[in-house]
Amino acid sequence: MRFLVVIGTLVWAQSLQTAFVGGVTSTSAQLQVLGPGGASVTAECSSSPMFSGAQSQSFTLSGEGFGRVAFTGLTPTTRYYWRVYRAGIDTLRGSFRTFPTDTARLYLKFAFGSCQAFGYTAPSSEPIFQVMAQDSPWLFLQCGDWGYPDLRHDRLPQDSTTFAQWWDTIVASYYARYQGADIQQIFRICPVDYIYDDHDYINDNASGTTMPHISDTLIREFRFPPHARRNVIRAYAEFFPHYALPDTSQGIYHRIRLGNVEIFMCDNRSSRSPDLNAIQWRGDTGFFITPPGHTMLGSAQLQWLLDGLRTSTATWKFVVTGVAFNRGYRQMLQALSGNYTIQRQCALPGLGNGAMLLAGLTDTWASFAAEQDSILSYCRRHGIRNVIWLSSDSHTSAIDDGTNAGFPELMAGNLRQRNSQLAWLMDNAGSLLPAFCPQANLSQNFSVWNAGGQGLGNSNFNDAYGKVEVFGDDSVRLSIIDVNGTRIASLTLRSGQAAALYPTHSLPAERLRLYPSPAQKEVFVEIDPSLIEKPTPLYLTDALGKVLERRTAKPGREIKMHFSLESLPAGLYYIVVWTEKAPYVRSFLKE
Repeated sequence: MRFLVVIGTLVWAQSLQTAFVGGVTSTSAQLQVLGPGGASVTAECSSSPMFSGAQSQSFTLSGEGFGRVAFTGLTPTTRYYWRVYRAGIDTLRGSFRTFPTDTARLYLKFAFGSCQAFGYTAPSSEPIFQVMAQDSPWLFLQCGDWGYPDLRHDRLPQDSTTFAQWWDTIVASYYARYQGADIQQIFRICPVDYIYDDHDYINDNASGTTMPHISDTLIREFRFPPHARRNVIRAYAEFFPHYALPDTSQGIYHRIRLGNVEIFMCDNRSSRSPDLNAIQWRGDTGFFITPPGHTMLGSAQLQWLLDGLRTSTATWKFVVTGVAFNRGYRQMLQALSGNYTIQRQCALPGLGNGAMLLAGLTDTWASFAAEQDSILSYCRRHGIRNVIWLSSDSHTSAIDDGTNAGFPELMAGNLRQRNSQLAWLMDNAGSLLPAFCPQANLSQNFSVWNAGGQGLGNSNFNDAYGKVEVFGDDSVRLSIIDVNGTRIASLTLRSGQAAALYPTHSLPAERLRLYPSPAQKEVFVEIDPSLIEKPTPLYLTDALGKVLERRTAKPGREIKMHFSLESLPAGLYYIVVWTEKAPYVRSFLKE
């Protein structure tokens, strides 16, 4: 079957199939072409749609039909037109904008998403790209699972075969993703960047060396052939118009500069520790216990990210990983950990038993808690502001302002995929779990996306993408846009907002009140006396958790305090009441 699939893809090309731009900077761009193997083609690039004064280069496509050419010496923030042709035979056309210089402060917007459900046949209908193209983004980030080539060859647990161990199946996967009918509308108007996730890397939830099998009878990692990983990295370098790759022995991570925005595209697969190392088994019961050195990024990439965030001169810093960063997922991991009843005696519709759910959640950042905390702590320690996380993978979309996630996070993982409804399921776990598993005695909600999403205050589970708008140095708006152009949820972040860095504890609004908000010269705090049983520290912090002022709340019938804000710049601030039971947090804006 593999042979037939690949032969079918290798003999099709009698004409130029597609072309698109990637690796764009303020002064350069790369044009990627797919067409007949060995064909001689000419590519041109000009700021004129009539191609006057065009840069022109002729080249020959590889035997597999791929070719790439670079254009340099371009003018920043300029619309350029490209065409690639075989004289008298066929022509492809499109355009793109070069990026602004690092010092430019413009209104910018870019789109991102993941999870397109096709295999080795190019998808004929992905209407989300029609909606996205109408919005004319500066850039589209494909954040993984650009097709599912692994599914055809998945033979776990019999053996650890993967599509990536054969070069021809990898080539076929690129043919399919580049020939999608609707994504051509994006190819024709803006640059594309790409980072693989699990299904287009090796297999579902794969690490740098293994891929897990998760079923109700067996949960175990299987080692895949090492050359498969090398094949995938090599194919990316050869077939995609990429930015500079710091170390391909560690993966394909890279960075993009777009005006006052810097985007860190992280490879969360190639150097990852096996997910299931975070589960220790005692008989049939799994316990969530992460071992020392458990890493998602690997030491080299982690240092690259931390150094990049610290030294970046961009106002806004976006970090992209396939899986959700949201540290609130730890709540569910901890609730499932050691719970034999829910792991082995409960069937959760669409999720399997509780042991399978526990194993599946080890693929998220919450399972790599030490590394996750090290990133948050590093940003706090170095005063790194305006860090925003973008994630995908989960087959649904949601937003958090950082209170739960750690950083503000927009998750968009269903470009063309059946919606997992995961954010809705977690938000309603308290009522769903007792219905399906009353014997587990677990009735906790896991509300970890506080700024909206699919199923959160709505019933919209349509295909969707993430939209990011940057308003100069002032603010950023994160939105979820569905296939009908409906804005499902949106969150605006002003400059200065970053990591919350405090765990979330539920507390009715009337028990800890802040006013006014937005505030100007001062903010007042009223605390329910029942919270203060002994002298308790009260902190005013900035958005990164830096303590600006410390007070002590003493027991009494009425506890009311105020903080002067006159010396503070506009931005986001927190009041933290640090009781013996838990820290309680309220945020407010100073105008």
